[in-house]
Amino acid sequence: MTHPSAPPSARPLPAPPSARPLPAQVGLVLFWARFHAVRTLRRPASTLWVLASVIIVVSLRLFGSSSARDLVDFEVTLIMPLLAMLFGSGGLREEVEDQTLTYAFVRPFDRGGVFVARTLAACAVVCAPVLLGVAIAANDPVDVARDLAVAVLGAAAYTSVFAGLGLVLRHPTLIGLGVLAWEQVVGGVPGFLSRLTLRAHLRGLLELDSGAGLFSSMFRAPAWWVSLPILIGVTALALAGGVWWVRHRELVVPK
Repeated sequence: MTHPSAPPSARPLPAPPSARPLPAQVGLVLFWARFHAVRTLRRPASTLWVLASVIIVVSLRLFGSSSARDLVDFEVTLIMPLLAMLFGSGGLREEVEDQTLTYAFVRPFDRGGVFVARTLAACAVVCAPVLLGVAIAANDPVDVARDLAVAVLGAAAYTSVFAGLGLVLRHPTLIGLGVLAWEQVVGGVPGFLSRLTLRAHLRGLLELDSGAGLFSSMFRAPAWWVSLPILIGVTALALAGGVWWVRHRELVVPK
């Protein structure tokens, strides 16, 4: 035991406080995703897009002649891909242009987790107006739960694809518009070509009719046991490709 009159240099140092354990990787990804989702929704341009998409559905519901299923089709197969392109194709490219990517990469979690977090944030922003619009458009309470689940699957698939394009392309918006055109034109063509689009699989899961297009009488939607694995698989492949790209490619922040 140290004598009270002993010099300060001879006294024992106090025990250091116990180190706080780092949060799990999943917790860090969710925290980063929530941060960016809130940050995106607070921007005036994002708020305008979100409000506009909801106002359009409400206006068509109150004053339009379209049926409830047509409004769900419009919300899930047209509004949602457009929002996914707008919010998903930014991702890490936005942080490169804003010169904030360094702050993300110094966080104590994997570089691929940064991409996953940004994609989840974009997906949440897309889901907010789309799910509200689907709930407003739906008539049958039995169909609401299924329509909302399909909308979430579609938002995840579209946002992941556009987020991946935003990583590898210099002008992802131009290519994204081409992808949207492909989805709208080819998605209603009979045969195997329509199954190369997410739109056809979403319409099949929503159990929508063939519509009034030129080939509507010949179009047959894929079965649910085909469409469901395809939507999940596209989401997983797009996320895995983006994670690999971020881990193995150098993202240069301009000075």
